[in-house]
Amino acid sequence: MANCKAFLATEVRIYMVNDHFYADVSFAKILERYSKYFGKLSIATRIINEKKVRNGYIQIDKYCSSFDNTGSLTSFLVKRLPQKLYKHLSDANIIILRLPSLMSLKLFRSIRKHSKMYMAEVMGCAWDAYWNHGVVGKMIAPYVFLKTRNMVRKADYCVYVTQSFLQNRYPRRNGGVGISNVDISCVALPRTYENFNTKKFSLMTAAALDVRHKGQEYVIKAMRVLKEEYDIDAVYYLAGKGDDARLKRIAEQNGVSSNVVFCGMLSREQLFKKMHEVDFYVQPSLQEGLPRSLIEAMSCGCVCFGSNTAGIPELLEPEQIFKRKSVDSIVDAFVKTISDGDLKDISRQNILKSKQYLSSKLDNERSRYYGKIVRKVKGRYV
Repeated sequence: MANCKAFLATEVRIYMVNDHFYADVSFAKILERYSKYFGKLSIATRIINEKKVRNGYIQIDKYCSSFDNTGSLTSFLVKRLPQKLYKHLSDANIIILRLPSLMSLKLFRSIRKHSKMYMAEVMGCAWDAYWNHGVVGKMIAPYVFLKTRNMVRKADYCVYVTQSFLQNRYPRRNGGVGISNVDISCVALPRTYENFNTKKFSLMTAAALDVRHKGQEYVIKAMRVLKEEYDIDAVYYLAGKGDDARLKRIAEQNGVSSNVVFCGMLSREQLFKKMHEVDFYVQPSLQEGLPRSLIEAMSCGCVCFGSNTAGIPELLEPEQIFKRKSVDSIVDAFVKTISDGDLKDISRQNILKSKQYLSSKLDNERSRYYGKIVRKVKGRYV
């Protein structure tokens, strides 16, 4: 499709090595999608110089026409917009705002001043994102929440990663479209769980290890209760990047160190292999949009559990949902599902649900919506 002179504002960190730019695979995939429809992007984000390419990062130069380094978020927020960034924004025909984002709040005045057409992509809840980040986060959460609602309401176009949760909390005046950013090419067959041992099973979570709002600590604490009160000897696999010292300490304090296995950062192939091996997958997040890892685990036939956060209840049955931050609720969900649930049927239902997120289906929906935007841009500017 025609180059639409798109400008993307984001807070994702990218890395520059020998004058080339790199991002993790998931963000590179997002840039590829945008560039497919809008042409090469002007991107404003935090750029960090490094001497060598990080594992799991790939080159993104071919998706972008220019890179503007915003520096640290704090300095960006308190200073005037750099002239180069301001020019790229004012020259653009379509602005892409990935929300929630403090950077987008900063840019919004300029977007409105120049009457720029913009698309809001709502990835998560602004309230949850900041409320779960200490005292300062709780102080600014109401402000960011209201400003984000305003940006979404006035957006020319809007993409939500959920089917209802974010739409209800951040409504756009002319509606929007729900398209997840998950990437699933196929699904597995349902599992039988014929040899399932109710007293010794495995579970996993795939999420950053040093981000508290991912909630793994509550599952670790629940393991102690399962062991002491129900004689259940579960093994918990934690996959993800980041410092694992805090979670290791929590495991030691709860006497389950030998039952918690830290896998580190896994490749996509390794991650899916592990999802096929474990009995259960659990998403204990305190904030989310629509978690990709949970949908991936469902596509592997896992019986899955998740907190009552954001879009997670859109994916799972009520019996597999627990209250976030509640150890007792996690324990109850596991015990009731193991005792009364039909694991084979739950696996089958998860497979069916995950088919709604096959890449082929989502690509078709994305093509229709982005195509409409491109036609509008061409009619206005070309």
